[in-house]
Amino acid sequence: MKKCNAIVVLLLGMNMPLVAQQATITGRVIHADNSNPLPAAHISLQAATAGGAVNVRQTVSSTAGYFEFANVPYGRVVIEASYVGFEPFRMEMQVDRQNVRVNMALKPRQAELGEVVVTSLRKTKPLRESVLPFAVVQSGEIEALPYPTLPEMMNAQPGINLVRDGIWATSLNIRGLGENRIIAMVDGNRLETATDLAAALSLIDPADVERVEVIKGAASSLYGSGSLGGVVNIITRKAGYADAFILKGDMTSGWQSVNAMHTGRLHLEAGNRKWRASLSGNLRGADDTRTPIGELPNSQFHDRSLIADAGVMLTDKLELSAGLQHMYAGDVGIPGGLAFPATAEATYKRAIRDLYYLQLAGTPGRILENWSVKAFYQDILRDVTVHPNTPPVETSTRIITPLYFTPYGLHRTRGISFQSEWNPGGNHSLVAGADLWSRHLFTDRTKYIQIEMLDEEGEVTAVNQLERGEVPIPESRFTSAGVFFHDEISLQDRRFSLQLGGRFDAIFISNEEARDPLFLVMNGTLNETPPNQRITFPEGKENDLSWSLNAGMLVHVSGSSDLTVSLARAYRSASLEERYKYIDLGSMVRVGDPALEPETGWSADLGWRTWNSTLELGFNAFLNRVNGLITEMPGEYVYNVYTGSDTWVSDTLPALVNTNIDRGLLTGFDLNWKVMPAGRFFAGGSAGFVYARDLDTGDALPLIPPFNGNLFAGYRIEKAGQVTVKSEFAADQCRIADGERSTPGYAVYHAYVQTVPLELGPASLRLYTGVENITDRVWRNHLTSNRGTVDVEPGRNFFIRLRIDF
Repeated sequence: MKKCNAIVVLLLGMNMPLVAQQATITGRVIHADNSNPLPAAHISLQAATAGGAVNVRQTVSSTAGYFEFANVPYGRVVIEASYVGFEPFRMEMQVDRQNVRVNMALKPRQAELGEVVVTSLRKTKPLRESVLPFAVVQSGEIEALPYPTLPEMMNAQPGINLVRDGIWATSLNIRGLGENRIIAMVDGNRLETATDLAAALSLIDPADVERVEVIKGAASSLYGSGSLGGVVNIITRKAGYADAFILKGDMTSGWQSVNAMHTGRLHLEAGNRKWRASLSGNLRGADDTRTPIGELPNSQFHDRSLIADAGVMLTDKLELSAGLQHMYAGDVGIPGGLAFPATAEATYKRAIRDLYYLQLAGTPGRILENWSVKAFYQDILRDVTVHPNTPPVETSTRIITPLYFTPYGLHRTRGISFQSEWNPGGNHSLVAGADLWSRHLFTDRTKYIQIEMLDEEGEVTAVNQLERGEVPIPESRFTSAGVFFHDEISLQDRRFSLQLGGRFDAIFISNEEARDPLFLVMNGTLNETPPNQRITFPEGKENDLSWSLNAGMLVHVSGSSDLTVSLARAYRSASLEERYKYIDLGSMVRVGDPALEPETGWSADLGWRTWNSTLELGFNAFLNRVNGLITEMPGEYVYNVYTGSDTWVSDTLPALVNTNIDRGLLTGFDLNWKVMPAGRFFAGGSAGFVYARDLDTGDALPLIPPFNGNLFAGYRIEKAGQVTVKSEFAADQCRIADGERSTPGYAVYHAYVQTVPLELGPASLRLYTGVENITDRVWRNHLTSNRGTVDVEPGRNFFIRLRIDF
């Protein structure tokens, strides 16, 4: 027995040094100038294994800048940290104790575009590591431009084009596909609202935005139904953690001449190691916009917004965050758009967005690197007044005059999601999760009509006031439940990367019964069962099951150049508006179809990118085939009509019915470039082209932008600022769909000046100014002029903006 005990003691004694040879390295990545944490910094650790090989491990810093590597063998190690806009940090050290603490202070520098860290790929990573075609608009670019809406800011990106229903109401077209085939998000939360009026992206003030990330092309495997054309994710400004208590803020004020727009903003943020908080408020107003041929009537707007966000570090590896966003717009003119007659004058009485969100996120360890659970609730209210300005309809007995009508819509979206990031080992990473979201739609519309009764001599004998209640879209719900994964593996010392992602969604659609008219009020007397009342849509349910897939390859051809290839299958389940719309045109109706099938598509993208200190170059060629495009086709609308005494009979009307019929092909390219030779000069530009046709008829698809782009050049003046001149151009667009108008090419010119921060004691001041459309040229946006009645873009515009940081 004593001999056995001695052997056990000997074995334990031999094993103890082996256990002691494992260390844990913890640390923090901070800003060298102010000690603020740098979240999502990329950290790598190189350590020799027992066999002599070099093992490379990677992680990212937490929201508070912390990181950890466990089970690190004793010996020589190399730790590297990188962060967009900062010089890389490298440290060699000898690990000879169990707990090692490392603080890495990174020095700021001018960032290359490829280093920009993005989050819309379901994983925080540098833009250079993305296989998918991407565009990023950063806060510095947003601040330097005078535009009131984000789509105008993004219009300079290749493959992205502005669509406007007014000055305030704007939207996007990505590679020929419009907003109903694009997912829009704010901080990862869906913006779900109607697409007949361009407004979703107008409900965010650009001053609140840190950056906008755009995935150009199919991305259903990441975010589910709707992203046949792409994803727009708007990241708002948030406070960061700090080693010591910090309180700072900024004030901005601006004015521009083209519409006398004035802006004012106050932003505050505070925090320490355990908590952070930010609060900002904005106020804007504008008169009618001047064009080279006169004022654009009914283009005024006024809005205000409030954003608050806060986070608490429950532990070093667990953060709880919450926030709210409120936007109120009133007296917003809508001078164009497809939803109203060309003679109509439409105005948003109110357009309101309220968003509330709560998130719990953790960074537990080496294998499960990150996880998060997030819930959100968002209401978008759109309250419109429309004066049709149509002539009265006169008969021998009456004169009927439409006065105005009031469309109203409440779009209520709520959702919850779970996401996890795994590091199975080596250069392998996996993202997996699930999400559930639902959109609940309420609409109504009241038409106000004056009816003058005539006698046999044509004299007015009585004037009746009629109110006709309608339900344009029945109360309905769209619910999506999905699971997703994104797998990535790097080979050959990370020079070669393979990426694979997939998603499966179950979609549930339901609606309540809708009737037309819902009610009549004649001279104050209500009738809820008026004669000839129709059931426009009976109560019903529909279900969709859809899957999507993406596969990609990234090859680092050299230290600064990459080749990308991606393939994807995407889908879009028909929206509530497409399924349940009901527009009565008198002799015929435009109606939806509750049983519409999803649109599906296959896309391919081939890209080349170069990013270094003197050149940024990106080129992507794409092919996108979409099946089952939803379009209006002549048909019949069958309905039940009320004839009194609880009796209903069937009848039919000629109709334009939404139908899955077309197959579309879209192909083209995006190009962007910027040169920064030694010195202070820089120049660049971008261009985009889309060719699109209906595969069944050979006709051109509607609302396809012409070949367009921009060129710019600038000069940085040391300790003063920079000056930039820019030309925006487009070619003729003659390949058009039936009913569209061709548009001529154009070139307009702009100039911008911005200063470096001027130190004023504890504060600093920065000035932005310039002039757009210098020659006051008349020009037309093809997408805008063929969508509605806005036929001329704004004229010469002088602007100035002042920012004070404190």
